[in-house]
Order: sequence, then structure tokens, then C-alpha cells
Amino acid sequence: MLRKIAISVICIITVIVTGHITHIASFYRIQSNDMLPFYQQDDWVLVSNLKHFTYNNIICYKASFLPGSPITFHRIAGLAGDTIEINDGRLLRNHFVADNPKNLMFTYYLKKEQIKALPDMSSLMVKPLTKDNRIIFTLSYNEAQSLSYDYKLRRNNAWNDRCYGPVVVPQGYCFVLGDNRDEAADSRQMGFIPVKDIVGVVTGNKNK
Repeated sequence: MLRKIAISVICIITVIVTGHITHIASFYRIQSNDMLPFYQQDDWVLVSNLKHFTYNNIICYKASFLPGSPITFHRIAGLAGDTIEINDGRLLRNHFVADNPKNLMFTYYLKKEQIKALPDMSSLMVKPLTKDNRIIFTLSYNEAQSLSYDYKLRRNNAWNDRCYGPVVVPQGYCFVLGDNRDEAADSRQMGFIPVKDIVGVVTGNKNK
């Protein structure tokens, strides 16, 4: 009996170790809030290289252009040959809207004295931050729709996170975006991602 249990344990460990080495199926920890509202920092997700990546897949990749090549997670927005543009925070792929706003989060702000106009904010996924004389909110589409207050969207220069491109994705690369669109550090800042650096596609969440 004990021998059978020992053999079973060894087989399970072998499968896990082999899967991790070959990336057939491995668990990785998400290290940022770039993929809110789907995944948040410290979530563990299952990644597999058996599934070929395509549009809207969340991929795990090695950011080889950063020190230490950290494991990073973003959503595929464009593949080789695609024309990519960001217009008012929304993704255009080959001149057509390719985003579902209900899957995204955006950043809004208002002055401190206007906070009294808001309902109870305790249920927000991301708690508001205070900077200078402003309250900064990161809200999902549904959260924003539930508030009656008309927030002013954060905007910067002409070419920025909300207004980008058009650019054409070169061969051997892809363009990735975070769902936490105003806060994510993705291809808008880091450039195109080499396909060779992709570890696999997220297929499940260990936390849910």
C-alpha cells in the first residue's frame, strides 16, 4: 500500500516538474495590477504552451528588454502585420474597434472638495489614491457606470497612453496591452514583444 502511494507521489511530482521545465503547464504569480479587473497582483495563474496564442489571449512572457527578464502578463492586442492605434484609451486594430470596455479599467480624478458628491466607495476593487489636491480612482467600466459623478479623464500629451499610433506590428513580434489601461506598462511604453519570448497562454487561475 505504502509503495503504491509512494509511486503515485513520485509520478505526480515528475509530471509537475516536467511540465514546469517544458512550460507545458506551469503556475506563475502575477506581479502587477496591469491586468485588473481580471487578475490582480499576487494571483497565481496556470500557463500552458500547448495553446497557440491569438487575439485577446492573456500571455505570459519574459520581458527580455528589462533587467532580469521578469515574467510579465498582458493581453494580445496585435499580431504581425496589424495596424494598431489607441484612440481615447480604446484599441483600434486594422482601423476597427477591438476592445470591450467592460473588460477594462481606466483612471479618473477629481478635486478633494468634490469627494462629498460621491457615494460610499468601500466596495471598489482598487482604493482611491491622494496626490496633491486630487483623488485618483481606478475604476472598472461597471464601477464607473454606477457613479453619477462625471469624472474628468486623465490626459497628458498628444502621443500618450490614450492616444497612440498608428503603428504596424513587424514580423516576429506582437503588441500587448494591459486591461488596467491607464496604469499598465505594456507595448505603449516597452514596444513590440518578441514572439520568441512568449512562455505560454494563461489558461486558468489558481485563486478562483
